[in-house]
Amino acid sequence: MQVSELRSEAELREAFPVMRDLRTHLDEATGGALLAHVEDLGRREACETVALNSGEQRHDAHRFYETRMGYVRTAYTFAKRVAAA
Repeated sequence: MQVSELRSEAELREAFPVMRDLRTHLDEATGGALLAHVEDLGRREACETVALNSGEQRHDAHRFYETRMGYVRTAYTFAKRVAAA
């Protein structure tokens, strides 16, 4: 299955279960190393930007991304479920 075939965040989390529990198990050193690796991959692939999403309630994570990793908050993400329950 390719990521482009996934239609929802739930499907993405199901396809990549490690991501579902990642925030529970990461400390700053591990999180920093993981982001640094992603940034290195981006440079090698000639990407201009690495972007990430973080839950609104995760204030400690936001502080980490901004103060320790140099990320800048650039947007708010809005979502609305339209599928029948």
